[in-house]
Amino acid sequence: MKLKKWIALALSAVLAVSLTGCIGNLYENVGTIDGTTVSSGLYLMYQYNAHSVAKSRVADQAQDMFGQEIEGKKTADWISDRTEDHLRRYVAVQRLAREHDVQLSSEAQDNINQTMQYWSYMEDAYKNNGISQNTYLRYMTNEETRKALFKELYKEDGEFGVPDAQLKEEYADANAHVQSYAFAYNGSAEGDKKDEITALAEEAAKALDGGADFEAVVAEYAEKAAEILGDAETFDAATATAAIKDEYIPYEAGSSTTYSDDFLAELKGQAVGDAGTYNLGTTLMLYQKMEPFASDEAFLEMRDTVVSELREDDFDAYLHTIYDDYAADWAMGARGYFNPKNVKG
Repeated sequence: MKLKKWIALALSAVLAVSLTGCIGNLYENVGTIDGTTVSSGLYLMYQYNAHSVAKSRVADQAQDMFGQEIEGKKTADWISDRTEDHLRRYVAVQRLAREHDVQLSSEAQDNINQTMQYWSYMEDAYKNNGISQNTYLRYMTNEETRKALFKELYKEDGEFGVPDAQLKEEYADANAHVQSYAFAYNGSAEGDKKDEITALAEEAAKALDGGADFEAVVAEYAEKAAEILGDAETFDAATATAAIKDEYIPYEAGSSTTYSDDFLAELKGQAVGDAGTYNLGTTLMLYQKMEPFASDEAFLEMRDTVVSELREDDFDAYLHTIYDDYAADWAMGARGYFNPKNVKG
């Protein structure tokens, strides 16, 4: 009798897969995390994400990633662990959002709607991995909810909020506020003029150190550069000054693929108003260090970014303290059935 029962179950499983032509239907649910049901689609969603990250983390991307290790773990185990970790986080975010009565803003809802408009372009990749449009919507909603929860907890009067004055100081200690302009080495007529452009940009930096206005310097020296490169006839000062960048550059060594650690150290030692040049490879950057947050309005425009960069790690650690204690109860055989090696893409 038991043999007939197992045969019937096996045939049902084969039929379920053959009728749909995709994975994810043998188990409607993969299990529970602290009592919250985890559907197969949601599990596959987070496994697919972990698989994508793993591809970029292995040492040799030209070789089979499953024959390698990530952070001291076999790649398949790393993917499984990351999948479970992010599912735990999913549950924690849903619960905390309810506890703090976090509601998605119209902007957050717009972000979700805008992303979902591209479903038709993503559909095949996700459906081939057992992930439906509804599951993807659940995932996106949780991601926006996590951002909203972060904002609620870290607003100035929030549970983990800090005064704006402290945020400004911390951010200024960690980042340089820089305005910059990139001089091209090559022109349409004269070809490579690296030496001449380098000398010109260094002259422009001296003018800035002497107190000249950055926009005026760019207009003047960009025109001189156009003459060197044979592009004087098409030069437009308004176009040149519109190309001035305003950015914050982290001082932390190893934080940038654009700037060398030596340059970051030099930048940290410079005072507000100091200028210089930096070789970007195909262009030469003229830059000047600026006062962080010229006004309260300028800070408020950037506050979400500032808080995120300064407190995101703390937030993740806080979530960990909550969901690390969650009990995970997986259906027998489910995680083996949803093997990371079966992920397509």
